[in-house]
Order: sequence, then structure tokens, then C-alpha cells
Amino acid sequence: MQSFFSKWASHGAPVPAAGSVVDDQFVVVAVDESLAPSGCSIDSLFREVKNIERELEIPLLDSTRVFARQNDRILSYTRQEFRREAAEGIIERTTEVYDTTVETLEEIRNGHWRRPADQSWHKELLGKL
Repeated sequence: MQSFFSKWASHGAPVPAAGSVVDDQFVVVAVDESLAPSGCSIDSLFREVKNIERELEIPLLDSTRVFARQNDRILSYTRQEFRREAAEGIIERTTEVYDTTVETLEEIRNGHWRRPADQSWHKELLGKL
């Protein structure tokens, strides 16, 4: 990714960006919003991530997955699996989940992307806990 960031451009202008792997699980990309990239340059970022997916043989862009922390491990679920685990009492209202819909680096730094399930959009998957 670092190699990609050093060459990433939007209409010929460099895109100031950085990336990091967070919690050994999530690839986070941050871009200076004042110099927001174009749709074409965003497409090039996604192509690069897709290439990495193929190379590593792991899904990185699967937005259907739900992530929760249990016993110091990050677990990945389908929404159906998450609902079932909640119904069985394995996932609780206080289970820490990752809100991968956060849009700013500040939200990540402030811990808004890791919070109890009932304080995030995940609460709709909890059923009647």
C-alpha cells in the first residue's frame, strides 16, 4: 500500500494519504479531505486493494461482514451469524463491535469505531436482547 500511496494521484495531483493495519485485522486508509481525490482515483485505490486481496487470498472489501471482539479475539460474522449468536446469548448488548462505517480518522482515534453493540448500528442485529 505504501508504494501505491507514493504514486496515487487525482487528475495529476498527488493524493496525500496514508494507510495502516489496525488491530492486526483492519486496513485503514486516511486521505486529507481538503484535497479529496476524484472518483477515478478512488477507483484506483479499490483496484489496488482488490489486487492485494488476490495476492494474499483474503477478502478485504467484504462489507457484509460484522466484527466483534470476544475474549481478546476479533471474530468475523455474517449478519445472519451475528443475529444467531445474539439470540443464543453469545453476543450481548455490551459486546464490543467494530463499526466499519466510520468515515474519519478522528472517529477511529476517539474510539467511536469500537464500542458496545447497543451503541452502534449493530443494535438492529441484536433482536430483543
